Parts: sequence; structure tokens; C-alpha cells
Amino acid sequence: MARAAFLLCVVPLLTGCTRFFYFPSRAVFAPTPRNAEEVVFQASDGTRLHGLWLHATDGHPKATFVHFHGNAANMTSHVRQLAWVTRRGYDLFEFDYRGYGSSEGSPTPEGVNLDAVAAIRYVRSDIAPRNHTRLVLYGQSLGGAVLLRALGDTGTGGAIAVVVESTFNSYQEVAASLLWRTALLLPCTWLAYTVVSDEYAPARYVPLVSPVPLLIIHGDMDPIVDVRFGRALYAIARQPKELWIVPGGGHVDALRAFGEKYRNRLIAFVERARARPGAVLDRAGAPSPKVTPPETREAVAPLRSGGP
Repeated sequence: MARAAFLLCVVPLLTGCTRFFYFPSRAVFAPTPRNAEEVVFQASDGTRLHGLWLHATDGHPKATFVHFHGNAANMTSHVRQLAWVTRRGYDLFEFDYRGYGSSEGSPTPEGVNLDAVAAIRYVRSDIAPRNHTRLVLYGQSLGGAVLLRALGDTGTGGAIAVVVESTFNSYQEVAASLLWRTALLLPCTWLAYTVVSDEYAPARYVPLVSPVPLLIIHGDMDPIVDVRFGRALYAIARQPKELWIVPGGGHVDALRAFGEKYRNRLIAFVERARARPGAVLDRAGAPSPKVTPPETREAVAPLRSGGP
């Protein structure tokens, strides 16, 4: 039994952790929205990526949401999470990481980071000058971690707000947590700290969001990414920042399962961000230079005491 548990744990981890974090699909889960324009852009390594630009229904967007979806399926199953913002006067840019949907390649941490960087740069250089808007960067679950890491390469230029929902602070910690909650895999929990890399850990990059307003949303009943990971991310972040703990909320369901309550709060948050000094349109949304993340290992480590 011990040997079987060991193998069940080791196999996914030793495959480069790709199968542990990425669950892409090529299937089409929903038709393309009628207000969407299909786009193709490239990552810096030449990988062709598929995206959708959804237009505000009134034709006069106030900002452009850029959505970094979670680790499963593809954007055709995630687009409905934020498609409603087009009815509130915002454009929405959706895209698939490599290996997801119609995007080329296979997902790896390095490759997915290149894709996120390419998406931000594409919206800055091709969409923002056309619709004359600033950006709201929104990441859900793994997508929030991907977004925060990408900001280490792109900076926050052109963004008026950054939002992450059901996101974690550490790949090692969240992997250990998932193993620890499975009785058969509990003896293998330690492997998360030796095999899984935290090179791209969100804890290292979330301080870089400041001075752009940051919003962290997390359900207190999240069965996949425990709420303590959202709290840890908030503790590391710099002001201005807000933390919304959703009572009874599960995984990435604040905007879906609670009617208009959190949708209205989100729009109000974005409107406040738009009104901030310095959020005036600069047309192309000049990118910030690449920045070096601060050392935040001491902010991650306390979660390890007493088990994951």
C-alpha cells in the first residue's frame, strides 16, 4: 500500500508537474459569442495563440478586461465568467494558453508565462490603441498565478486594476495541500517541496502590482484552493489592495453563484480605479519596464508550519 501511494504521488509530479497543474482540452464547450472577434497572435517563441475580443454592447468601452482563465478545458468554457462585462460597457479579451483550445503547442510553466506576456503585450499594442481604453487584468485560479508572474516581465503599464480570484501564493504549498487532503497521498506531501518548483510563485510577484489597485477575491469554502492561500497573497501584496472573502463561496464562483452582488461590487471597484489620479488614458498604455521581484520566501514559509 505504501509503495502504491508513493507511485500515485510521484508519477504526476515527476512529469515536470505539467499534468499536475494543466488540464487542457481541444473541445468546443460553447459557441463563439456574437459580439466576439477572433484573433491570432504569437508568443515570443513563435507559438500561435487563439483569442477572442468581445466588444461592449454600446460600442463605447470604458476599459478592456483581459481574462486569464484557470487550468482546465479552454476559453470556450471560461468566457461566460466575464462575458457579462460587455453589457456593462467594457470590452473583454479572452485567450487560450498553448495546448488549450485552438492554440498551438503544449503547456509548460515557461511556455504559459510566454503566452500571458504575449497576451498583455498584444492588447496593449493592438487593441488598446484601437478602442482607446486602459486594461483591467483579471486572473482566476491558476490564471491569477500566471497573470502575476507575467507582470514581472511586462510591468503594469496601461492597467488601471488587477484582480485575482481563488488564486494561491505558492505552487509548492497548493500542491502539498492537495496531496495532504488525500489520505492515500498524505505520506507523499513532502514531495511537493522537493519536486514542484516555486520559481514562478505568485508570492514573488504580487508586490509588483502596486501602485495599481489590486483586488483579491476568495471563497471561504473553496474546496480546491483553500482560503488561507488567498489571505497569504493579500498579506504579501502592497497597497492599494482589497480582499473580499466570499461567505459560502466555492472555487471561482463569486461572479457566477451570487447573482449580481459581486458583479456590481466588481464594477464599482473598477470605476473607482478608473477615477484614480494617473488612470487617465495614455492611448497606447505605455508598458512599464521589466522589474525584479522582491524576495518573499519568508512570507511563504509560515504556511508550511503545522502541515499544508
